[in-house]
Amino acid sequence: MKLPPVGVVVWEKFARLDPEHPEATLKTMGIDEFNTEWMKEYDSREFEVTTMLKDRTRMANVFTQFAETLVPTLARLAVARPDVISRTFDLRKDGDLLKVVDADMEADDVAWLEARLNEVPELRSWATMFNDAVVDAYGDREHDVYLTETTTTFIGHRAVAGLEKTVDRDVRFMSLIRALRDTDLDAEPFIMFKQPFQENIYRYAAIKVRDMVVPIETYQPEPGGGISVTREDPLPAFCATV
Repeated sequence: MKLPPVGVVVWEKFARLDPEHPEATLKTMGIDEFNTEWMKEYDSREFEVTTMLKDRTRMANVFTQFAETLVPTLARLAVARPDVISRTFDLRKDGDLLKVVDADMEADDVAWLEARLNEVPELRSWATMFNDAVVDAYGDREHDVYLTETTTTFIGHRAVAGLEKTVDRDVRFMSLIRALRDTDLDAEPFIMFKQPFQENIYRYAAIKVRDMVVPIETYQPEPGGGISVTREDPLPAFCATV
């Protein structure tokens, strides 16, 4: 197998479309040609890296406000009812309110906790704004592609269809905070801008929330009673250099 020279780009999608080399599985191209083909592919999707960064910043800012309001609120409630706050529970949006779910406590305690949290209008507002930002970033309401990072490139993914209908159900705020506190940023894939997350881990919710709202696998019934698994099919990477 002949390897392409250093400094060219390999993109499998365009290899299959190359009429001059129908037998090839990969096509090599210079960076200028690659950029031209890339723009054809992504301009139609109205998506840019700057859009990703704006969406990420918006989610990061809003969730930081939410978490930095929720944590002291829970600390204050723990003084009054340590028996409740010490139990396991989660939070999600339910209409205009916050709802306690997956709770290891009695129904009366759940009702008390929900009432106390919903007495803080800022919490409800930040939760609503965060979920709305998540829909704009990863759903198909604003664009049909979102980007993820690796350590060397960006990869385009098809936006989550109808995310605005499921985001309130799927975003669990306590679980997200716990996941952030357990995150080792040194082990996460970054191509740029790690520092803001190191300064405040709550900002990483902009990326970590994908684990909650983006389906990794879809199970579909097959004729005859079987089940098939369809994995997410990423769009071509921005670039891969060799």
